[in-house]
Amino acid sequence: MDLSKLINIIIPLSFLMLLVSFSAIAVEKIVINGLFKDKAIVTIDGKQRVLKKGKVSPEGALLIGANSKQAIIEIEGNQEVYTLGTHLGS
Repeated sequence: MDLSKLINIIIPLSFLMLLVSFSAIAVEKIVINGLFKDKAIVTIDGKQRVLKKGKVSPEGALLIGANSKQAIIEIEGNQEVYTLGTHLGS
């Protein structure tokens, strides 16, 4: 096998391993700062994020749905209902 073929195999595998390692990062703390239709402004582990329905944050939080009163967020396969000002974690 020549070097170029080996590189074409190693680079995609390295990228895949990097993606898998990022998906294993656990959310330690989440704070709900704002709620809107199909959007939630949250702080996840100290980083402010705007979650949009159906989109996954870099930390792995998925917004299932939201309105002005609550948000349903899935983290590591577990769905929870959050209200404005909710603080979870340490």
